[in-house]
Amino acid sequence: MVDVYSSDEEKAEALKQWWRQNGKSVAGGVVIGLAGVFGWQSWSQHQENQRAEASFQYHLLTQVAEVGSDEALLRQQQQLEENYGRSIYALFATLEMARVRVEADDLEGAAALLERVMSTTKDPSLQQIARLRLARIWLAQEKIDAADALLNAAPRDAFQGEIDALQGDIALRRNHLDEARAAYRAALVNGAGNRNLLQLRLESLGEG
Repeated sequence: MVDVYSSDEEKAEALKQWWRQNGKSVAGGVVIGLAGVFGWQSWSQHQENQRAEASFQYHLLTQVAEVGSDEALLRQQQQLEENYGRSIYALFATLEMARVRVEADDLEGAAALLERVMSTTKDPSLQQIARLRLARIWLAQEKIDAADALLNAAPRDAFQGEIDALQGDIALRRNHLDEARAAYRAALVNGAGNRNLLQLRLESLGEG
């Protein structure tokens, strides 16, 4: 490579001139770059702290759900939503509240909470969990067509066995016995839980 400078002095002078022309912008870029690095680290730490606090608040909510009053549970859930409403733990809290409402025989309240989860989350697993629980509530309320339509709109995924089992219950409620048998068999093939119960249902339908 040909050296464009004839001496070390010219190299030094050229460097000085370059620095006078560009030094401020370079220094500014370094400062901005360092600020970006440390800003990102600070933001990441803040996010981690938020997740940890939301997780802790959700843990408290589950404890309150076991031993506390409805008012205490509602306060804890509201606090989690107000402070960490965009976290997944707020959705977990809503699912927990729905469970408590079912145990209190407040099916309408539980259904409203589950519908909120379905409309809020983009997580497919949480959507399916909420969908299944909502369909069970509607079936218990004799909203059979609504429950069936809800399940028919569900994507096929790891929850398919549970969906099949619930569709078998819907068919059985309608006295569509062949459809019920087919749905229960599909549930077994697709890995539904509580296989013993499914086998008992099939046996009660003359199959086994």
